[in-house]
Amino acid sequence: MNVFYLPNDIFKSNLPPYEYKVFTYLIMRADRKSGFCFPSIPTIANDCGISETKARRAVQFLEEKGFIEIKPQFKNLQNGKIRQSSNMYKILLPV
Repeated sequence: MNVFYLPNDIFKSNLPPYEYKVFTYLIMRADRKSGFCFPSIPTIANDCGISETKARRAVQFLEEKGFIEIKPQFKNLQNGKIRQSSNMYKILLPV
């Protein structure tokens, strides 16, 4: 059985429903020691059952409110160009 823990203070945070769902999803995906995870927006949207637009807005909201930190990740392509890949998310509340 897979389980994960939520900090008690999350229930006092008054997060809107989509933001709550995305935040708890990121906590579930995060490494327990580092607090980092890196799902793509399409993955977040699919796994949470919401649109990519709602997932993107929820992630932005969570960053603005200080629940997560977003660290862009980049990939070197074979043609020498660099493109952004999935963001890395750092959970800022205890997990």
